[in-house]
Amino acid sequence: LTKVIYHLNTKNEDYTQDLASLSESYETEIDGILKDTYSKINKFKEKLGEKKEREQQQQAVDVFKQQHEREKTEAQAQLQQLREQA
Repeated sequence: LTKVIYHLNTKNEDYTQDLASLSESYETEIDGILKDTYSKINKFKEKLGEKKEREQQQQAVDVFKQQHEREKTEAQAQLQQLREQA
């Protein structure tokens, strides 16, 4: 009976060690996945920021183009008036 109890106790310790090792392995894998995910999220945030910046720059360019066209039209109208007066 003592041998049986000793054998069962040894098996239990082996399983406990295996379980601890497996648990540590899973935790390491989960940490790796989380780091990879965090890295990807940061890359997407960076790309999103760059895209927003480009869109803002494009909007500013569009506003300047509209302003330029308006001023050009006004200048041409003034030039035409001056030609008609002369």
